[in-house]
Amino acid sequence: MHYRNEISIKMKKHIFSLVAVLFISIAALSQSYCIPGRFTKTDYFKDSSITFLNKVVYGSAIDWQGKLKEVDMLVFMPKKKVDSLKKRPLLIFIHGGSFNGGSKTGFQNVARMLASEGFVTTSINYRLGWIIDFDRTDTSFNEDFYRCVQDSKAAIRYLVHNAAEYGIDTSEIFLCGGSAGALALLTDAFYTQAQWDTYFPWIHKKLGAIDSSTNKLADHYSIKGLISMWGQIRDTALITSKIAKRTPILLFHGTADNVVAYAKSDTLHYPKILNPAYGSYLIAQRYKHLGACYQLNTKINGGHAEDFSNAFLADKIGNFCKSIFCSNCKSEEFSTTFIKK
Repeated sequence: MHYRNEISIKMKKHIFSLVAVLFISIAALSQSYCIPGRFTKTDYFKDSSITFLNKVVYGSAIDWQGKLKEVDMLVFMPKKKVDSLKKRPLLIFIHGGSFNGGSKTGFQNVARMLASEGFVTTSINYRLGWIIDFDRTDTSFNEDFYRCVQDSKAAIRYLVHNAAEYGIDTSEIFLCGGSAGALALLTDAFYTQAQWDTYFPWIHKKLGAIDSSTNKLADHYSIKGLISMWGQIRDTALITSKIAKRTPILLFHGTADNVVAYAKSDTLHYPKILNPAYGSYLIAQRYKHLGACYQLNTKINGGHAEDFSNAFLADKIGNFCKSIFCSNCKSEEFSTTFIKK
């Protein structure tokens, strides 16, 4: 009996040692980004230490006029020879412009600032164009909204597929967007294909699946966090507890925004896809109700994108992501008053 107990004790010690080695091995594979200074200082890397790629083509697809359109992105990243990290978190920016204008350069400056903090950053072009007539229920707006989301998903797949080339940690992907770009990222995060098919049953058949356009890559990914600048969503009920709790959100909005409502929109400014729609304030309240982490930056009396400087955005975005890396994301609401100059 004593001999058996001795064997049992030895076996337990051996199992414990194996578990400890396994735990240490897994921890070694996981990169910690809770690094002093990094992701919060815009001069963590000097401009000379940043690589800038102006045109990275991630796919092509048919646009609203039936023409094959090539789509590309710009990329900023710390040079590998000066960066001690082999993999870095990724920030993907989606520009605004009512799905009919704007370009990847809209977020170029803030993307450069965040790359100097230590992120890999990119800002994408996507297919633009629809029949602008707010008095109609024309389907072209809905379809171009859908094409934008298709392209943004294709861009993410491209970056995940080529993660080694750009030094990207594919477990740390953050989506950032302003105005139309914010609408796209919120849709990307909270809509399923089934929900698209419910709202707009003809689009899937006409334009294909949401995840199968613009390139043929099939890489899977998950989103670590969302940064929405003056955006809105069709229905906050689409924000489920499961998704919200695994995907913290940072929001920016002005209370006097007459393009994308701060709270609830039921105006005729946009076609019926966005009437009614719920802005940053109500998105934040949904997160609050679900007990998920959010941060809301309100500009009292601010209009559409008014007075949110690139430096302000970079500072808030970097600190928000850093709080997630350090596992101390806190739900907070900030407000300042917009003063016309």
